[in-house]
Amino acid sequence: MKAVKKLFIATLLLITLVPRSGRAQGFLFDWGSSFTPSWVAGSMSNTATNVGGSGVNISVTMAVSGLGSISAGWPVVNNNNTSPAMFEVEGSTDAIEIQQDLNNLASFSTTTIGFSKAIQNLSFGISDIDRSAGATPWDYVDVVTITAIGPSGSVVPVLTKYNPSSTFVDVTSNIAMGNITAFGGNATSLNQGNPDQNGTVFVDFGTNPVTSVVIQYGNPNVPGLRANPRVQAIAIGNFSFNNVASLPASFLGFGAKVNNDQTVSLQWKTGSIANSGSISIERSTNATDWNRVPAIRDIIIGSKSDYQEIDRNPISGISYYRLKETTNDGFIYYSKTIRVSTELSNTISIKTYPNPFQQTFQLELNWPTTELVSIKITNLAGQVVKQETVAVQKGLQVLSIEDLGKFARSNYLLTVASKNGLHKINRNIIQQ
Repeated sequence: MKAVKKLFIATLLLITLVPRSGRAQGFLFDWGSSFTPSWVAGSMSNTATNVGGSGVNISVTMAVSGLGSISAGWPVVNNNNTSPAMFEVEGSTDAIEIQQDLNNLASFSTTTIGFSKAIQNLSFGISDIDRSAGATPWDYVDVVTITAIGPSGSVVPVLTKYNPSSTFVDVTSNIAMGNITAFGGNATSLNQGNPDQNGTVFVDFGTNPVTSVVIQYGNPNVPGLRANPRVQAIAIGNFSFNNVASLPASFLGFGAKVNNDQTVSLQWKTGSIANSGSISIERSTNATDWNRVPAIRDIIIGSKSDYQEIDRNPISGISYYRLKETTNDGFIYYSKTIRVSTELSNTISIKTYPNPFQQTFQLELNWPTTELVSIKITNLAGQVVKQETVAVQKGLQVLSIEDLGKFARSNYLLTVASKNGLHKINRNIIQQ
């Protein structure tokens, strides 16, 4: 009966992952059968060629940043879920289990998955994200951050819990962390279904093209957690994906600002265009349910590279915007999502996302006056590694900070200051 249940779940997942164009064929990257030779327990890298006949090669590497290590003999593939002592992932017939022993809260492991060409509709599950059971001090609190890069830059996945009411794991944007405020910990994940999979999240990149995925696994710096965590583990399930038939326009510098008249200006550039089509602007109140912006017509992709549109009746309060490209051969692609607030104040505030970042991040800036400001990034040695001067408006706006791919993995200090020295604010940011 258990095998029948797994077959039904796997079939359901494959059905829901058909791309919106309805043209691309689905493929499965299987931890147990896609590698030749197979993944050997304790190996830290391997490459699968022509996965499922897709023409896509997938390389996997694992490493630890900081003090500690992957436990001896790990990671291990649970092939066809035949090991009763190893983790399973809901809806997946195979999983690779990563067991690690980190020596401090600053250390973490990184699993990097590279694709030889862009793919889309990428989805997979990760199980056993939780905290250790019992009273404090807890032995560990799992925190998993998933980021990706595509042809147009950073790609942020949608994370959902297998059990929406589970108290084992909390999901915020692209981060899943063991719940420390409610009872629930030490989910075994040795079987599929409830309650074993209450620490499982599904990762879905939708139609956004992806060329590499990074899974960072460690511990947050929270009260009640040991400074030297003990052994912790998660499992990553099989990957479902489609080939990308044609690459989208590269959306560069997509940003927004709230004007003094409370309209929202949206600006972006297009880089190299591999396929023609049209662009529409969508907005949302929750970054999940999207509708076209009224009164803004579709934009035909042409020879120009700079674009600007104005939402003259924006949503009051917090809202989200994205660009939707529909190519002439029927494929759909989306830009990154940006957050806008029409609630103005005279206080200074900044937010950055994603944080940690890779090649770029968005700077949400609320500024008291219209003026020139200096944006400066400083490393731990006090050296200025990036600085630029930009014109900002009074109120809230979103700026795109780019060309950060050569930064070393470390903590940095972001400083935004007015040229006359009257206003200044700092924010800690992390390059991963």
